[in-house]
Amino acid sequence: MALIKCKECGADVSSSATACPKCGAPVPSAGKTAMSSIRFLWTAVRIAIALVVGWAVYQTASVMNSRTSAIAGATHIAECCAPGLPRS
Repeated sequence: MALIKCKECGADVSSSATACPKCGAPVPSAGKTAMSSIRFLWTAVRIAIALVVGWAVYQTASVMNSRTSAIAGATHIAECCAPGLPRS
């Protein structure tokens, strides 16, 4: 626990205090700022991972839909245009 100077009145204030005992001005805390930065960073990483996973799922679904459409189209063409071929 260190003593820091109050930015408003210049009095000595404990670094663990939330406000200056002389004037009541809030005391900035370096630990809270560092934790806020870490939380923000982890939140950004989680959002990025969620976006990448969502994009991968969307791409996989798109590929599967295009393959299914191609197979359905080929089956329709085979049934329509080649009636003598055996059906599987």
